[in-house]
Amino acid sequence: MRAYDEYGAIARWYDPFTAGLLRGVRRGIVRHLRGVGARRVLDVCCGTGWQLRMLHEAGFVGAGVDLSSAMLGVARRACPPQVALVRGDAALLPFEDAAFDAVVVCFALHEKEQAVRLAMLGECVRVLARGGCFLVADHLAEVAGPVAHAARHAAALVERAAGARHFALYGDFVRRDGVPGLARESGLVCLPVETLAFGAAGLFRIVPAP
Repeated sequence: MRAYDEYGAIARWYDPFTAGLLRGVRRGIVRHLRGVGARRVLDVCCGTGWQLRMLHEAGFVGAGVDLSSAMLGVARRACPPQVALVRGDAALLPFEDAAFDAVVVCFALHEKEQAVRLAMLGECVRVLARGGCFLVADHLAEVAGPVAHAARHAAALVERAAGARHFALYGDFVRRDGVPGLARESGLVCLPVETLAFGAAGLFRIVPAP
């Protein structure tokens, strides 16, 4: 029996539907990676390959991994052939230890169960070279100001539209203090980089505890 692909029905609509929220986030990731001297970058849960296209255009050597065949199909049509795309589980990455200078996880942790989130962080640390840059972008647990609250409401509508289970996991992620809470539970340190998506999302750098 063919495995169920939860993104099978929406893969071709994903970029137009999320463009308003994610465009600035993806630019922020590229901007930060330019400043840290990374070259080999892994995009975990790469989806349609939008981030990978931007990374390639900025001169990075990109690779992406995703479990959704439908999303990877869109990515393969959109990305240049130099971008390596692999179907695989983010909680058990099919790459060697220390294989990348930088690892990026963009808006993927909030839609997973907590045990999977923790496994993903562990795998991202494993494939990251010593001194490498591990970036996570996702919803903020707390926002401030009317613009950020409006953006948060819009983001919540997108998450609700993705289905009851997806929305429940999003709520669980926010209640657990988002990326900072997940890092604490993993024994890692979460460093804020910048606030994005009109104040509704944050970009964080994850580093080992001292």
